[in-house]
Amino acid sequence: MDEADPHAANLLSPVGNAVDQSVGAEVAKCTYGTMDLPVHVVSLEIRRFRDPAAARSAQRAAHGMLRGLAGEDPRAVEGIGDAAAWAGGRLCQLHVQSGDLRLIVSVEVGDEATREARAREIAVRALARLAAPPAKPAS
Repeated sequence: MDEADPHAANLLSPVGNAVDQSVGAEVAKCTYGTMDLPVHVVSLEIRRFRDPAAARSAQRAAHGMLRGLAGEDPRAVEGIGDAAAWAGGRLCQLHVQSGDLRLIVSVEVGDEATREARAREIAVRALARLAAPPAKPAS
């Protein structure tokens, strides 16, 4: 929650349904949304593929759909994972491929000018956590 809304400016609460709460070997997602309608969200979805080639293929396929969803061409974002694209406009999503993973970060709250930077920060933190070795249990 602290990372989804670091200054508590958007009054976010956990949001979920059966799909959002799925956690397993292939998909994990957490979502925080506004209380008022229409609901605007900050979310992170992580999808694991059978190998990096499958993740790259899914990233390329998604890139083609993003223009229609966002209403503008997605643009490449350098320095995150193996490939990343920001789809602003109506969508405000960052799609990142890193190895056998794809991350989809949505930031629909706050100043539109800062949404991409916030999505990048969430993606960078998530990738760092995923790369870190698991904590050893206390003995």
